[in-house]
Amino acid sequence: SSQGSNTFSSAIMYSQSRDVEFVISDVVIVADATNPPADPPNATLDEAFTGSSFTGADGLTYTESGGEGTVTNINGTTEDNEDGTPGSPWAHIHTSPTGGFDFSGEDRGVKIRVKGPRNIPVTVKFEGGGTATEVAANYTDPGNYQTIFFDFSSNANNLNKAVIFFEINTSKSADLADDLFYIDTFEFGEYATLSNEIDFESNQFVTYPNPLQNTLNVRGTVEVDQVNIYDLLGRNVLNATPNKSEFSLDVSQLNKGVYMVQLKAGNKETTLKIVK
Repeated sequence: SSQGSNTFSSAIMYSQSRDVEFVISDVVIVADATNPPADPPNATLDEAFTGSSFTGADGLTYTESGGEGTVTNINGTTEDNEDGTPGSPWAHIHTSPTGGFDFSGEDRGVKIRVKGPRNIPVTVKFEGGGTATEVAANYTDPGNYQTIFFDFSSNANNLNKAVIFFEINTSKSADLADDLFYIDTFEFGEYATLSNEIDFESNQFVTYPNPLQNTLNVRGTVEVDQVNIYDLLGRNVLNATPNKSEFSLDVSQLNKGVYMVQLKAGNKETTLKIVK
């Protein structure tokens, strides 16, 4: 047999009359090439960023190597127009996987990881084959990779194309080094599942000052639901529910010494050591 067809080699004898005989030795069933079956839409998609289907457009330069995508100029290189509007307002990267994106099942969402030299808004948009939809979020951890989630649970239309704007409708920077960004993750799937896959490592959080005085400052890249502070004997000496990624705690009542700070977000947690 060959792709797109089925061949049956068994001989089939058919006699139309006593004097005439036909022999059919092969039957080939060929799919209708003019109306091939449609590829099903993707309920999940996880790009590897080594030869992925992402490409740059509208003045943006994009390359991939070693599992990382490099966006050399997120706002293009074109000077502003005479009226002061950006020269490349819609610079972006995009992908159109075979079958498109399936929004018909569970609530859908996107997880990306981005790194760059400054704070910027990031927008993910789906379009093609139905009413376009987009969600914006913020990159707020310059110099480090930050995981950002986009909730598309309100959309129910299957769409063909995903677009990422790293700073939509903005003029290029005077120093193009400020427009150099990286991406190493793009996952599409059930939002509840994606948002539980938080890369909750201790190096995502900074605590200061060190040693402490009366205030503990915590700065991270994910929202912390619960804080528990323990002394070295395992006694719980302070609790808080900040529900923020950056917050301050009054630790004036703690004695001088070493403490362990447990940070929780959903079902994820990490522990940091502090000194007062």
